[in-house]
Amino acid sequence: MSTLFCFILFNAVFLGAFPSSEVMTATDFSSMSRPLGQKDVNEDSTLLCQINGTNWFYTSVRGRKILSTDYKPRKKFVLNFTNENSPANENITLMYHADTKQLEYVDIALQDPSGEKGVRIFVGISGYTEEEMAQIKDMGVLTNITEDKISGTAKFLIPKKSKGVFKNELDKDMVISDLQFEGIPYEDESDY
Repeated sequence: MSTLFCFILFNAVFLGAFPSSEVMTATDFSSMSRPLGQKDVNEDSTLLCQINGTNWFYTSVRGRKILSTDYKPRKKFVLNFTNENSPANENITLMYHADTKQLEYVDIALQDPSGEKGVRIFVGISGYTEEEMAQIKDMGVLTNITEDKISGTAKFLIPKKSKGVFKNELDKDMVISDLQFEGIPYEDESDY
């Protein structure tokens, strides 16, 4: 399957391998057992998810509701989680469809575990066409939307050396698990 769209990644990963034979079901969020809002030892960062079994914390988050003009116009929620305590200014960006509440796009940029301080590596997911969206269906959902706050979950595997909908140039699978956020404020920019 080919796609006419270019996907630019701002994403990366931590150390740790995950057996490629293990299968994750994206729709089973009931196994998430960590408490929401768990703080890091620095107390200025909050646990968002695990990347290959390693906790990943963020220090700031920006939420926005936008009108996207890619493929066909539709409203989306965009969340950008940043870890300002990392030398590489790590971040995870998630994009959810506002109507279906499904995860459509992921960008992850993290410190390269084998690189020098400040060097990042990138992985991600993008679904633009209906065919591509079918491949990532139910990997993440918005669980609650109010007038000014959103909550959601996600978990997914990005296979090693993948291209197309999944982007991963590394020699290992990237497993994002227990990704949860609750009550994140957002700005409504969808009518501008």
